[in-house]
Amino acid sequence: MLHSDLCIIGAGSGGLSVAAGAVQMGASVVLVEKHQMGGDCLNPGCVPSKALLAAAHAAQAVRGSARFGVKARALGEGIRRNATSYLLVLRLVPLFPFFLVNLVPAFVGVRLPVYVATTALGILPGIAVFSLAGAGLGEVLAMGGALDPRAVLTPQILGALLGLAALSLAAIPLKTRFAKA
Repeated sequence: MLHSDLCIIGAGSGGLSVAAGAVQMGASVVLVEKHQMGGDCLNPGCVPSKALLAAAHAAQAVRGSARFGVKARALGEGIRRNATSYLLVLRLVPLFPFFLVNLVPAFVGVRLPVYVATTALGILPGIAVFSLAGAGLGEVLAMGGALDPRAVLTPQILGALLGLAALSLAAIPLKTRFAKA
């Protein structure tokens, strides 16, 4: 027989929130859902439609950027012409929002094989760096140390990421120079 402190019927956004809150307060919870966890909001409704709206807003912002002095067409052409270098930099330098890094190539017409290859290649150094950073953070916390970003994001790690990004960008002037020769 199942014994719990709370039984919640319906795992929509409300049911999931209540269940998570109750568990955090130490209650044992049974959550019953006959269809999809997250309900309509998480699956066909709110979340997917808000993602689509965000993409549409980003596209509209790019289209209207000329009035702010940004030449969207020229920028898009430059990204398309030097897609490998630009996409590697966007993947290697964690300064840009991830959703934007994924949307821009689609808006400017970067070919799928280039996008896939640069994503795979560009994410590998990030995986290594963030895995090492996480392991370092785990060691600091295991020894009872305080959470300090400087202990994990060392100058060596940041320097390595910036070096990889600079190397990726260096290909653009080299490509232009050799194309003229």
